[in-house]
Amino acid sequence: MTVSFLATPLADAVAMQQRATAGDAEARAYFNGLFTRDDDCFTCAGPVGSHITIQTIADPRHKGQAILTPVCGACAALPALELRRRALKMAKAMWPRFGVWQAHNVPRGKPKAGRPRRVG
Repeated sequence: MTVSFLATPLADAVAMQQRATAGDAEARAYFNGLFTRDDDCFTCAGPVGSHITIQTIADPRHKGQAILTPVCGACAALPALELRRRALKMAKAMWPRFGVWQAHNVPRGKPKAGRPRRVG
């Protein structure tokens, strides 16, 4: 099994994905050139085939980074929550501490959980 993925800045991946969804030919060509039909699906390890869907996963270990992975047609037809669950399971198998929050990933300035305090 050969696992293919690409790390890229999250903002660039989201912007390119929005352009491709809107029908931009340059963005679609960019995504079509990332992976080949010989690559394996990231979630089920089966062949991707002619229908390649690209899944974007935010990298919790590197702030502002995304992981682009190829997904086969059968996995792309799954509900979004199930597809994400399978992708995260695969990522955790590859990188055991994947998904562990580190100090630089914690949002700053947000209040802690609990009852809001009255100011003034």
